[in-house]
Amino acid sequence: MNAMLFKKHFLLLAIAATLFVSITPSIASQAHDGDDENGEEIIVLPDIQEGGCYTRMPALIPIIATLVKASSLIYIELLYPVDDLSVTLTNLVTADSTTFTLGATQNNYIPITLGCGLYRIEFTINNETNYYGFFHL
Repeated sequence: MNAMLFKKHFLLLAIAATLFVSITPSIASQAHDGDDENGEEIIVLPDIQEGGCYTRMPALIPIIATLVKASSLIYIELLYPVDDLSVTLTNLVTADSTTFTLGATQNNYIPITLGCGLYRIEFTINNETNYYGFFHL
């Protein structure tokens, strides 16, 4: 009787494993398709100037930047309002750059007009705090 129960459990486990393996690629492709529509997050890092130092505490980065490739836009979300934010986009392939000054709104769209290539995005808050990130268009 124990052997029969073991065989039933083994059969159920084999069926479950087969279903899991066959469904996983489908789920992964759907998740990837959703990322293209919603955008790709740009990792924003604090810019430590010469003579500065890292602390043991993680930095609070007040900016979330999302690249929307289909529209050639960057969606900028601020965690709290700031008085003066400037955003500089530099195409590292052509060395062209453009700067945008954003107001106190917390959500903004920045157009990418410098063509395809690897970009560096720089954020300056109140002419003193700097953040940067990279993305590819």
